[in-house]
Amino acid sequence: MENESVQERLLAAIDGRGSFQRFKKTVYEEGIQDVWFEFRLNSIKPIVREFLDANKLKYSDK
Repeated sequence: MENESVQERLLAAIDGRGSFQRFKKTVYEEGIQDVWFEFRLNSIKPIVREFLDANKLKYSDK
């Protein structure tokens, strides 16, 4: 995140117990859910592809 105040809020949200809910709440409060979900998807894709390839499972790369 380029906005330092948003970055600081997100970092603070992931500290300690209940961090998932705080992080999610902060993402929505800041209106950056589209950015977050795109980042998350792009981060997960390589892991899923590697798993599928390792297990010789076919997939469509759409």
